[in-house]
Amino acid sequence: MTKEKGTSVIALFNMSLLLVFTIVCLGVAFSAIRGFQDVQEERDNISELAVAMSYLNARLRQNDCSYAVRIDSSPIGDGSALVITEEIEDSEYETWIYWWAGELVESFIEKGDDRIEEASSPIAEIDGFEVTYDEPDLVKIHVWCGVGSKNKDLTFKVALRTQPIGAEEF
Repeated sequence: MTKEKGTSVIALFNMSLLLVFTIVCLGVAFSAIRGFQDVQEERDNISELAVAMSYLNARLRQNDCSYAVRIDSSPIGDGSALVITEEIEDSEYETWIYWWAGELVESFIEKGDDRIEEASSPIAEIDGFEVTYDEPDLVKIHVWCGVGSKNKDLTFKVALRTQPIGAEEF
């Protein structure tokens, strides 16, 4: 009877050890999955910020001509908007770039048209956008993704060759 009792104690110990090992393995696996998800989310945020920065820099550079660039209040919600005016076949058009509903968006409309929201196209998924004049010929742009400790932000300045509209008030 003692041999059977000893065998059952060893079997119980082996089962307990196997259970502890299984729990530890599952904990490590779930931890690795969570770590991978955090890295992927951070990578996605950095990618979206890079897309937004590259797009904004290119748009400012290609439209750096007299009184073509101005900063205005966002047409939808709070915040600021970058507005680029251009003339095409004797008509003036405006490109409004602003943040709305978790995205940096662009609207290309005829000057004076109020259907900005309907003409909006997404550029990048970001959590915020702010544009200001840092100096009369220097546009400062701040974009960010994430909240709290996962927040990633990017601030850059673009020097214009020409003075933008409204910058003389700086």
